[in-house]
Amino acid sequence: MSKRGNGYSSENRLNILKKVKVGTSWNLYPAVVEPNGKLRDKVRVHGKVEVHPEGYYYIEWWQDGRKREQVKDRAEVLDCARRKAIELQANRAGIETRRMLAPPSDDRGECDGMVRVCGVPHS
Repeated sequence: MSKRGNGYSSENRLNILKKVKVGTSWNLYPAVVEPNGKLRDKVRVHGKVEVHPEGYYYIEWWQDGRKREQVKDRAEVLDCARRKAIELQANRAGIETRRMLAPPSDDRGECDGMVRVCGVPHS
């Protein structure tokens, strides 16, 4: 739980960020998800929504007291974020999860592997 006591600790959060160039420096800013659930290269910079086609996406979450990040491209970042959120919720609930990686011929990243939630088998 958060020390603030609001019930929304960093362990309950998953953020989609994009590293973009603003001025002369590259920084991470929150990605803006459209109402239809898609990403359109928009980020929130100092409270204003700006379009930045350059840069890479990151998924940020907290696990074991440490922040974890993973680079993702726009086409797969939302699906990967949904799967990671489900995995984190299952782990917090005490449910074992296993990562099923894509076949070796596939060059996708770690988060692209399918996550299997293991529970009590159905009879």
